[in-house]
Amino acid sequence: MSLSSADEPRRKGPSPMMLISLGGGAAIAIALISVVSHFTSSTTTTTSLPEPAIVGTTVAPQLLPTLDGQARLTVPTPGVRTVLVFFASWCGPCRRELPEVQAYAESAPSDVRVIGVAANDGPDAAAAFLDELGVNILAVSDEDGSVTSSIYGFGTLPETVFIDSSGVVRHVVFGGLNRQMLRQAVGALR
Repeated sequence: MSLSSADEPRRKGPSPMMLISLGGGAAIAIALISVVSHFTSSTTTTTSLPEPAIVGTTVAPQLLPTLDGQARLTVPTPGVRTVLVFFASWCGPCRRELPEVQAYAESAPSDVRVIGVAANDGPDAAAAFLDELGVNILAVSDEDGSVTSSIYGFGTLPETVFIDSSGVVRHVVFGGLNRQMLRQAVGALR
């Protein structure tokens, strides 16, 4: 008696070729994740791009609310060299950069004012973020990002803008900075 195709036992589970394909795909995925994480996990990532159009222009001071909403701060500060550090609580590279900014701010010359600008972020979330990191630099809120995008012309984070004592933007850095980079950029301001 012969078995018909309906009576043949069915194979259970995936075919060997399917297992090989899945294993190869998983190996490729793991390799790609390793490569991407290697290139994105450095402590300081700074992108060298041409200076934006704002460099060389004088920016009008803006009154922005402090994160606690109790005061308004003039940004940039007239008559002193100003470093504006744009950040947000949801920004991973900002988490690495802000402690470096704090360390620099603690030893900055007296004619330099370091101001954090929480861009596209709620003031409560930004304040909690700074607290969590142990960062206590002056910080203001640009909750809707209007100052960040309309005056400074960018929207990715972190960015740092270096403004001389006359209110002229002298340099913009896209990406995270460390203390040494901050010291060098501020040293070039006059």
